Amino acid sequence: MAAPTLPTLTSLVTEGLRQARIFSPTTTQLNIYSSEVMEQLKNNLWQSVKNMKPLMTFSYMILIPGQSRYSCPTDFSSDMTMVILTGLETGTVISGSANSLVIPGDIGDISQDQTIGKDLVITAGSASSSVSQIINVVFNNDGTTTLTVYPSFQAVPDATSSFMIVDNQYPVEADHIANYDQFRSAGLDRPRKFYPMGDEDYDEFIFDVPPDSTFLYAVRMRYFVNIMTLDLNSTLMSTLYQKFREYWIKGVKAQALADQDDTTANDAFKERDGKLQELIMSQQYGTDIHTLRQNVPDYM
Repeated sequence: MAAPTLPTLTSLVTEGLRQARIFSPTTTQLNIYSSEVMEQLKNNLWQSVKNMKPLMTFSYMILIPGQSRYSCPTDFSSDMTMVILTGLETGTVISGSANSLVIPGDIGDISQDQTIGKDLVITAGSASSSVSQIINVVFNNDGTTTLTVYPSFQAVPDATSSFMIVDNQYPVEADHIANYDQFRSAGLDRPRKFYPMGDEDYDEFIFDVPPDSTFLYAVRMRYFVNIMTLDLNSTLMSTLYQKFREYWIKGVKAQALADQDDTTANDAFKERDGKLQELIMSQQYGTDIHTLRQNVPDYM
């Protein structure tokens, strides 16, 4: 049996209109429901829940020595945690591809046993801030070394790129901006704290101390994405189409019935909202009842 086809923006809209008894939608109808109506549904979803499992993501940043203030990722919404990555093996890339790097063979103490499994950070040049995990090391006859990574880099590195193999990871504690002056350190050092600033979505943050130049510092940020920054055809939206398939279909159906002044529209909106709440409960951390266990002691 073939695997089911993943839902798309067009297929969801078409099915929603079909359930509203619009079996041959015009191009205008498809355009309106694929843009305005789906944007309304996306906004409704965003207003209902902002910390869903599918919206959790990672972003990477290379710190600049002496600079303590940085902008949050453009798609940032909330709940950021941060880890600083450092390493002693650094250098310039000879050549690269989507999932491999060729580097000089005389850099640091690189061996298969000590290198496989470590993170690899592109620290400058093409594909800067791309990060992946080393899954293989090959020592070539010409004296170079090939590092294979998974998953693929976010962009393709080349001879303009620099890299770092991660040896250590240090958590950075989040603190309230009101405490910044109290815990701010003099001089340069490895940051231990960061302070979100700005509006309710924290569009910037500042470290307790500007990073020094002893090491290259990369930062891994984990946070929830702001769904309103996503294009309807983006990869992450495709995930939401799959996870929330029934919500999108029922939402299009309800709006189409309302546009036709159909007396069943109110019931359709209730059905949409009920499905939304059901899906929200399954997509938030700590609410999946399938993971719950209970031990009952035996007092007999």
